[in-house]
Amino acid sequence: MTISNLGNGLYKYYVADYTNCSNGYIDSEEMSYSSATVGVYSADGLVQTFHVPTNRPGVIWEVFEIRNKTIVPIQRYYNNLDNKTWWNNEK
Repeated sequence: MTISNLGNGLYKYYVADYTNCSNGYIDSEEMSYSSATVGVYSADGLVQTFHVPTNRPGVIWEVFEIRNKTIVPIQRYYNNLDNKTWWNNEK
């Protein structure tokens, strides 16, 4: 994902284990053993790298936030999709 003109405000970056989310396996630990990484780049190159936390159940990885142009690591896992409006398209 590239944001070429980052304004003030709050941006959140998530990674979803779509297969297990879709099949209702919300306590899966598969993503935590995937060796997934997220690289954050600016026009000058790599700014920060995040590695998936290991040995955790969940299907949503909240990786980081950008608050007023500052990257803030979050590294939180979720297994509850009900209150995630960006996941539930029935609303």
